[in-house]
Amino acid sequence: MSGPPTERSKEALCRSCGLCCDGTLFARVRLRQDESATTLRRRGLAILERDGHRSFEQPCAAYAHGDCHIYADRSNACRTYRCKLLRSYERGAVSWDEAIARVRRVRALQREIETELTHLAPAEHARSSAAIRSLLPTDAELSATPGLRRTWAPVLLRQAALLDILRSHFQARRAGKTAPE
Repeated sequence: MSGPPTERSKEALCRSCGLCCDGTLFARVRLRQDESATTLRRRGLAILERDGHRSFEQPCAAYAHGDCHIYADRSNACRTYRCKLLRSYERGAVSWDEAIARVRRVRALQREIETELTHLAPAEHARSSAAIRSLLPTDAELSATPGLRRTWAPVLLRQAALLDILRSHFQARRAGKTAPE
């Protein structure tokens, strides 16, 4: 796609990415106080209530096979959220090809990490970034166990590269934000 971003191309970028839906960027999505959860529940999302706030966890149950199945009825948080990459694309600072290349790089790193994890933790099937981080050895474990750092090096290096790309190109720099609002 060339030329200035259109609503259609921005939607296509979001739908081809899905990092805000699959648990890569966020652990949960908070609903606004005035937002009805009825439609989302009817569409298969489990709405949680915690500390006076309603939310749904990521990965989103409506996001499967690389697409949001409730895109037209998604929550306000999902509708209004703009990751750093999308905002760069909207401003023309990043081309379509550059944006798609960044998404593909993240997906490639995720596949590589998952492949490594099948060898190191075959019983675990981590799908979200948070689940993957929970499988990684802690700094204390790495320091205390000789050879563990070498064994886990491929995953740890890819995970560090992934986090760097996410911080640089996808995550908004708002302190304390763990979910789109």
